[in-house]
Amino acid sequence: MDTSSLSQMLVLALAAGIFAQILGSLFRLPSIVFLLSFGIALGPDGFAVFDPKDLKGGLELIVRLAVAIILFEGSMTLRIKHILEVHRSVRRLITVGVLITFIGGALVAYLVAGLPIRFALLFGALVTVTGPTVIRPIVQRLRVRREIKSILESEGILADPIGAILAVVCLGIAVQPEGATLDGVIGFGQRIGAGLLVGGVFGFLLGYVVKIPSRVTEPLKNLIVMAAVLGCYELSEMMFHESGIMAVVAAGLTIQHGIRSYERPLREFKEQLTILLLSVLFILLSANLSIEAMKSLGAPGLITVLALMLVIRPLVVFFCTRKATPTLKEKIFLSWVAPRGIVAASVASLAALILAKKGYAPEGAKVEALVFLTI
Repeated sequence: MDTSSLSQMLVLALAAGIFAQILGSLFRLPSIVFLLSFGIALGPDGFAVFDPKDLKGGLELIVRLAVAIILFEGSMTLRIKHILEVHRSVRRLITVGVLITFIGGALVAYLVAGLPIRFALLFGALVTVTGPTVIRPIVQRLRVRREIKSILESEGILADPIGAILAVVCLGIAVQPEGATLDGVIGFGQRIGAGLLVGGVFGFLLGYVVKIPSRVTEPLKNLIVMAAVLGCYELSEMMFHESGIMAVVAAGLTIQHGIRSYERPLREFKEQLTILLLSVLFILLSANLSIEAMKSLGAPGLITVLALMLVIRPLVVFFCTRKATPTLKEKIFLSWVAPRGIVAASVASLAALILAKKGYAPEGAKVEALVFLTI
């Protein structure tokens, strides 16, 4: 595909994405509804305006770097003092809760959707991530206690890198010979540890750098932070593949001590950049989706999603908050708010691309379709 065609694809994706964001704002609906619709309409299974597969390795690169920036922006906006107020509930949700969702999602995908066990495990890992970019607009519009808002936002940000790394481990188990399970468990711990170490140190030091008095303007500081975040991601990736996601989340949490003096301009810049990246990513990923694969899921696919919504999520919430302060009504509300967003879509699409290269295209397409049906 020539350069002109590639630029046209990206420009069309951006225009469609921004228009979807505008419609979401006008109709007060999650923009993801319009983003998915427009992406499918523009893709090969719609009006075939463009095909994201023509980007080849470029799509994977765009997804990885965009997700890194999006998760950094989300973690940077979390307030550590608010997390500490609900630390017990959040800690359980991102550990025990992730484990219950992983096992429950895998069992339902295996028993109901008919996925082979190794691909069912991959699906279970993919649906452990939530949607921080979807949760935030929801809680901003609703009158809920700060504690409930903190639980949802913290879970959305902190569970994402854990779920994404877990999905990478399960992907390795899916494509590698038997006996990779122990290596996968060890690799999971290494990725989490490397990401926390690199991101924590990087973010803490960067916080000191940006608050040093200088003549550097705020717009230039914003670009310095963004470049540093991408550097942090790549450094962590060089140490352990797929640890970069955890690194940028850790960096976003530890940089907060240094950005208080100009936090508002930085947040505004990152939010605008996030909206831009989300708009392009969702259009490209949904355009890459196979409608036939989604149709082939049929009733078992719908039952799988309903089981996640009505059984597994409530079980997670009530178990993880059983000794916490949320009331019964608030626990029901927490059970009903568990959207999946760009991280789930991105990792699912990457997994499908890798599985196709390894000769598991039908299985990869089915897993991806089931994840998008959940979204």
